[in-house]
Amino acid sequence: MQLKDQNMEKVPDKYQLRISDLPGEIRAIAELIGLKATLKIASEYSGETIYIPKHDSITRAVRDRAIREEYTGANHKELAKKFNLTTRIIRKIIDEK
Repeated sequence: MQLKDQNMEKVPDKYQLRISDLPGEIRAIAELIGLKATLKIASEYSGETIYIPKHDSITRAVRDRAIREEYTGANHKELAKKFNLTTRIIRKIIDEK
């Protein structure tokens, strides 16, 4: 794996970076998404603080679209149960068209 790091130019090609070489949190990320993807993120965002929102925040738009498409005009309770929300939240989502 090629590294875009001036310090790595002096290291012979036979030595490869391994996930076990990485420190702490970055190692956990590499174990989750792979070394190549981790290095891409490091190259793009080196030295930056990155906020990663909760999964449900990322997928909320899809859930809300499904609720609007499945809404029949009188199925608030069914949608609330299906999507584990309150009927109040279902109404709010429907009204946000």
